[in-house]
Order: sequence, then structure tokens, then C-alpha cells
Amino acid sequence: IERIRPLYSPEDVFGLSCTEEELRILDAVGKDVRERLFFEIWTRKEACVKALGMDILAAAGQFQCIAESPAGPAAWEYLDMFWQDGMPWYLKTPIQKDGFVSCCCTPKQDAEFKYHSWKEGDHHSGRF
Repeated sequence: IERIRPLYSPEDVFGLSCTEEELRILDAVGKDVRERLFFEIWTRKEACVKALGMDILAAAGQFQCIAESPAGPAAWEYLDMFWQDGMPWYLKTPIQKDGFVSCCCTPKQDAEFKYHSWKEGDHHSGRF
């Protein structure tokens, strides 16, 4: 889960973590969409590299999370599956809440998620 927030030098962050196609899409969308879209891309990449045990900065550019759409340069499609070492991995968006983005990467296409609610300021008891 990632909170959408202003980026201080977005072009630097984009260049480190996005593929050329993702950069073209980010460049084509309006500023009002760009931050949210970047965090959607970043969160999807982070889910991939964590699931695979990779280093985020070294591997982020290896995963394409959105693709250009035939609808035009400022349109995109989410890529919800990729192959790694001959095995399919699926990207799921379990939580959709204003101001946040989320993604889980799982080898199970029909993965189910359990949700727990929390509010800002709650502290975890340390028990699962």
C-alpha cells in the first residue's frame, strides 16, 4: 500500500524505475494524472520485486507494469500478468481507497485476500 503524495523531483524517480514505454506514457498524461499513475506503476513494480526477492532499484526497470493503448499516447493498459523463470505471476489490486494505491504479486491467479481495517494512529500489537 502506498500513499499518493507529491514527488519532489519526479523525473529523477521516473528515470530510475520506469521502462521507456512507461516513461512515454507518463510524459503524455496530464500533470493531474501523472503522480497517481507513477505510484500505481511503482507499487506494482515493488510488489513484483518483493515477491521475487529482488532489489527494487536494480530490478524495477525489468518489469513493465503498464503498456501503451491503441486509444492514443495518453492512454494505457495495466499488465496484470508476467512470466519469470517459466512461471506466471499475477498482479492484484486488493485495496482501492482515495489517496492510496495497492498491489500484490502472487503465483496464484485466483488468490483471495483477507482485509483488516485500521485507522491512522492505530498501533499493531505485534501478534498475527
